[in-house]
Amino acid sequence: MASYVPVTDNTDPAPVINISPNLTADQRQCVEQSVAQMIARHREAITRRRATEAERLKPWRDAHEALAERLANHPDAALVLEALRTNSHHLDGMPIDSPSPTSSLSSVTIEVREGLEVFALPFDFDWHWQASDGGNFAPRSVSRETGKAKIHAGVSSAEGDATWITGHASVGVVLSTETEVAAVGRALRSTKERGDICGGNYESDATSEGGTEITVVRGDTFVTSATDKRWRVRCSGAELGALHDNGGFGIGDPISVAWAMLPGSIYTLNVGAWVYAEAHAGFPLILDYPGKAYSDIEANLLLLTLIR
Repeated sequence: MASYVPVTDNTDPAPVINISPNLTADQRQCVEQSVAQMIARHREAITRRRATEAERLKPWRDAHEALAERLANHPDAALVLEALRTNSHHLDGMPIDSPSPTSSLSSVTIEVREGLEVFALPFDFDWHWQASDGGNFAPRSVSRETGKAKIHAGVSSAEGDATWITGHASVGVVLSTETEVAAVGRALRSTKERGDICGGNYESDATSEGGTEITVVRGDTFVTSATDKRWRVRCSGAELGALHDNGGFGIGDPISVAWAMLPGSIYTLNVGAWVYAEAHAGFPLILDYPGKAYSDIEANLLLLTLIR
């Protein structure tokens, strides 16, 4: 089925949505509204993150300008530069997080119980979207028929490139109920992940993150979500870099959400993958080692379950 590309603004490329031809017009509208709501939430999160980052970096940039002015005519400038080159500059003191453990199981058992519904291939719809502040973008793909999602985000500090970039790819199903019920949705998926960062310049930094998420939306109203951040690696200043690689696909622990389903409403239950990469070149002191960040994820979005 051809992709549906809704109208959007010029801040980032339009999301691409593929919808099953078996859905009704009302269900299709609900899918489109739910995707728009999820993207709006991601944009808000990015805006908050960027504001926090700008506030955090301001004193360091002011200090750099003052330092550069002093070093211009300092007789021992070379010694000062070397000292800066060989000392770590944590901008926020944030440690590198350990990745969440990933099971090496090659099969999974689903507990069958009364009221359990299992949604497997093909799903009702899929969608993908990306955003950045520069000229490069995040290649991504997803299919409701195979349940496979793949995203790559890279920031290399090259001229014209973004300093941050994010990508999302999801599948989902449409739900409704005739009576008010308490519902629990769960998502089972496996992921192959890689996060690679490097730097070394004064005030350089690089961050790589990624994971999976499950989200419930009622029409155009967000209901609930849960996120499994599979990894986060970060370096800054003279730290040369870090790498996360989970070594291949593995079944992760299920992630779940709970909510009250109301009659007369259409819901979407979504499961997807996401990545984020951010890097700043910093200021070379002797040699130039700009910040670079790369985030890659391949996800098998195996199935969704619902208990109500």
